[in-house]
Amino acid sequence: MGQRLAASAESKEFIYSRWQLALKRLLDLFVAAVLLVIISPLWLFIVLWIRLDSSGPAIFTQTRVGLWGKPYTIYKFRTMSANADALMKSKLEKVKNLENFVFQEKNDPRITRSGKFLRKTSLDELPQLLNILLGNMSLVGPRPEVPDIAKHYTPEQRLRL
Repeated sequence: MGQRLAASAESKEFIYSRWQLALKRLLDLFVAAVLLVIISPLWLFIVLWIRLDSSGPAIFTQTRVGLWGKPYTIYKFRTMSANADALMKSKLEKVKNLENFVFQEKNDPRITRSGKFLRKTSLDELPQLLNILLGNMSLVGPRPEVPDIAKHYTPEQRLRL
């Protein structure tokens, strides 16, 4: 059997052998490529729907933290208004006590009509297939985290990255 690598945040080693990691990567590449081809008509429909529903780009990008804590750009279909960050910043400036502030509201006014459906069905996540092809993510793995949260991870939590 192949050499086993121990899990360690400091040594950047895996608990899987090199051939297991290579097989996982090949599976990720194959499945992501096939899915992208199959869903391309749906992708086009979603892009048109987002553009007709609200102004701004159809694809939302954000920095997330990946393997070894390395930042990368994640791709998603945009589900919020193009000025959602500015609206949140404005809202935060008015808040006196952040202790009880809720960042995600049930009926968030920043979420577009198309965005409500895309989030409910998780179709907003389809562009992440590009991240899989680029090697930033895997089909099966931990949820990619935003840097502001990941920087507070304990060494044990960092193993998830």
